[in-house]
Amino acid sequence: MHLFIVGALASLGVLSVAGMARADDPKGGSPADVAAIKDSARLFVEAFNRGDAKAIAAGWTDNGELYDDSGTMLIGRDAIEKAYAKLFQDRPKNKITIDVQSVRFLAPGCAIEEGTSRLESPGAELPTSGRYSAFHLRENGAWKIAYAREWGGASDKLEDLGWLVGTWSARGKDRDVRVTFAWNDAKTFLENRFSVSEGGRITTGGVQEIGRDARTGQLCSWVFADDGGRGQTRWVRDGNRWLMESVGMAPNGAPTTATNILTRVNDNEFSWRSVNRRMDGQPVPDAAPITVSRVGAK
Repeated sequence: MHLFIVGALASLGVLSVAGMARADDPKGGSPADVAAIKDSARLFVEAFNRGDAKAIAAGWTDNGELYDDSGTMLIGRDAIEKAYAKLFQDRPKNKITIDVQSVRFLAPGCAIEEGTSRLESPGAELPTSGRYSAFHLRENGAWKIAYAREWGGASDKLEDLGWLVGTWSARGKDRDVRVTFAWNDAKTFLENRFSVSEGGRITTGGVQEIGRDARTGQLCSWVFADDGGRGQTRWVRDGNRWLMESVGMAPNGAPTTATNILTRVNDNEFSWRSVNRRMDGQPVPDAAPITVSRVGAK
């Protein structure tokens, strides 16, 4: 299972996430075989998170191949070990988690493992997530990877906003802004409930739903304010920040546009700016940048 290095070497990022049904198929393999392949995934995560390139490479056949969606290719256990060793040297604090979503057997001794992964880096860098497929062969009673592939690393993913889950606050001289992010039950939308208080009294609020536009496949959000205003935003990731091109309507019906910028500082802090703002076709001054902090830091 364990292709996550290549995208990291090519772009220091990893994979994409797309929903997949869980479908373990023991035909051609016993429940013990399924468990052994899933256990190899667990061992990979443990080895990755402690920076053990040799242990990771041991999970491949001698001539195993590893490919990513940028076309980067590694062939052979030695090349794979060297690539992981370089990654751990360059990024010693990266951590990975994976979710094995299916194990299918093509024939006795041949299996395909598929799932998703998530790579987290310290500091301001946003997490990345994606999808993988690994072809396993049984050699001398042990399952080894012969071929692995990752894809989707270039697409923006809702899961990469998961670090926002929780309650956040920004306080000014006379104003307190509070936002709370939470997943819906199916994790298809990230919901943000927000409120603005002045003098200890809530003056406005509303809800924002962040998800994927089924028509375009792009990451978007839809906001509905308690005062009757509404809007729609397209999210585009740019390194450790998100650029949000927004269009909407003020409570009085006037059309609005803006570019909003959310920049991750660390797990417990982000900054927010709103620029290029217009209302009813007329320019509106840029909003001053604000710093938003997690309430009850992790």
